Amino acid sequence: MEKTNSEADILVTGCYAEARDDLIQIMAEEPRLVPHFHLCLQSGSDRILQSMRRRYSRQGYLQRVERIRRALPFPGFSTDVIVGFLGRRRRISN
Repeated sequence: MEKTNSEADILVTGCYAEARDDLIQIMAEEPRLVPHFHLCLQSGSDRILQSMRRRYSRQGYLQRVERIRRALPFPGFSTDVIVGFLGRRRRISN
């Protein structure tokens, strides 16, 4: 990107399973990058996330969002939420 003189905004897409600190820093330092993060939540229940074999927890997700919000003044977020995952009980406490 350093070699281009483009004035265009660049949107990096994809589901960032882990918004690493180096990616967050690059997004904060490069004004041509649109500060948007697609973070797959999929469920707010740690039990469901474990049964889905996800490598993150609800708390880890929230910490990731907070790291991004500290580094960037106005980040954008989008997510995926799965409703009715097989194996889910009728009522889950968290």
